[in-house]
Amino acid sequence: MEKLNYETIQKHQSFKTIEEMDQAVRGFLYKHKAELSEGMLSVLHVIWKHSVKVIGVSYAKYDYIAEQVKMSRRTVFRAVNTLEEKGIIKKIPTARMNGKQGVNLLVIQSFASVEEMKHNKSPQDVTLPDTLIKQRTSKAHSVRRKENPMT
Repeated sequence: MEKLNYETIQKHQSFKTIEEMDQAVRGFLYKHKAELSEGMLSVLHVIWKHSVKVIGVSYAKYDYIAEQVKMSRRTVFRAVNTLEEKGIIKKIPTARMNGKQGVNLLVIQSFASVEEMKHNKSPQDVTLPDTLIKQRTSKAHSVRRKENPMT
């Protein structure tokens, strides 16, 4: 565990500008918003809002986040773990100056922007494959022809 001081926090800064951080979070939301609960979104917004002093790094305590989103501390803990699994944040444990466990740093990770995701998609990613549908309908027609040779 690292000692918690301003230099340690600055070492984990993940973005140069607030705009870069905003684009990363918006890109994440563009791709994963449907998978997140309302509570998780609220927790992400509080972390995002408190990652401005050192861009991309939040050192808000779980109790403070819970108070802001009006949820239990345990729910916030689960939401942070889920956001870490999804790859938008990284938890870094720290130690106080007396050696006891300090607050976790929550570092927002870089993520593709919405514009990059829109431009990097191929048409096959967006449209449904219709070959299966065509195969099924052609098989159905051939079965009908065998049953009814007159048509």
